[in-house]
Amino acid sequence: MFERINYKNEAREQLKGKLKTPIIAFVVTMAITAMAAGLPQENLDGTTGLISFLLISFINSVSFFAFLRIFIQIYNTKTKAEFSDFINSFSHFVKAFLGFLWFYLWVGLWSLLFFFPGIVKAFSYSQMFFVLAENPKISVSKAMNISKVLTRNHKGDLFLMSLSFFGWEFLSMLTLFILQIWVKPYEAMSFTNAYYALKEEAFRTGSLTPADFES
Repeated sequence: MFERINYKNEAREQLKGKLKTPIIAFVVTMAITAMAAGLPQENLDGTTGLISFLLISFINSVSFFAFLRIFIQIYNTKTKAEFSDFINSFSHFVKAFLGFLWFYLWVGLWSLLFFFPGIVKAFSYSQMFFVLAENPKISVSKAMNISKVLTRNHKGDLFLMSLSFFGWEFLSMLTLFILQIWVKPYEAMSFTNAYYALKEEAFRTGSLTPADFES
């Protein structure tokens, strides 16, 4: 059973007194993303444009991966994460980048059929980032396969959970996105709770076992 409201309520409790590092990590992540997006794109030939795209993708994927690992740690340790934990997660840059490319490759291929299949597959593969953040030694293809099992019969639930943050996103726009420094950690923690709930359900039903999460 997917309990969206509970995951969000739990997230608010889990982040009490532990918001400092998530907020700083989010600001750093956004700053890195903004700098990457600001790289010159004009008058690039095919090869140079591809290199620029890969560089931007690399920067974004690694910073996002490190940001996500903070919430994995908070969930498992029940304690606050340190900024050094965020920085140390950059050591997994290869797995973060490969996961990003693999995800968008397959979502892109499905989107060629029609827009809707691409959205469905995006939610089907969405949990692979949590799998990789929790178990960086797992292969990218295995993480994607695990995600497909975790999201079976729950893609609609994840979509509705994403929509449930629309109000916060709208309020954030009214504050010139300043509110994002609280909204994004809240959202990430909520989806981390959803990931672990999906994982527990998979164990309970026998769809997956702890051995499946080993490298």
